[in-house]
Amino acid sequence: MMASHVCPICRWLNGTDHLAGGILTETDHFYVFHRQLVPAPVIGWLIIAPKEHLITQTEIPETWQEELTRLQFRLTQLLEKTTRPERVYWVLFSEEVRHIHFHLIPRQESMPEEKRGPAIFSWKPEDGAGRLEIEGFCDFFRQQAKSAGL
Repeated sequence: MMASHVCPICRWLNGTDHLAGGILTETDHFYVFHRQLVPAPVIGWLIIAPKEHLITQTEIPETWQEELTRLQFRLTQLLEKTTRPERVYWVLFSEEVRHIHFHLIPRQESMPEEKRGPAIFSWKPEDGAGRLEIEGFCDFFRQQAKSAGL
C-alpha cells in the first residue's frame, strides 16, 4: 500500500493507526471495516476499500468488478438481516480521502428526514454510538459474516 504516511485508509489497514472494530471481512482484493467517525451517527456504516491504494474507480481492475459487486450485495443482505434498516445506501464520493472506498449505510426509519440521503455525511449527533458500541457491533457482525461465508 503506497501513500500510507498520508492516507488514513492505508494507515488503518496496515496497522499504523487504530481501526476501531478491526477488519470485519475481506476478499482477495478488498477489506471491509466500520466507518471510523466517533460518535457514530449510524451503527453498521460499513466501508469497502481495496487493499491496494487506488484513487479512482477506473483504477480498479475490471477483473475485480464481479468480486466487488458480489461483496456489496452480500454485505447488504447481511446488513438487512442484522440491522433491519428501511434501506441500505451504497455511496461513492472519495472526496475527503483519496483512497477509493464505498460506503454501505443502513438507513433506519427513525433517522431524521433532513439527515437522509447525502445529508447523512454531515450528521454528527452528540448521542451517536461510541467506540465501545462500534466495537461490539463489529464483533457481532464479524461473527455473522463468518457464519454467512463472507
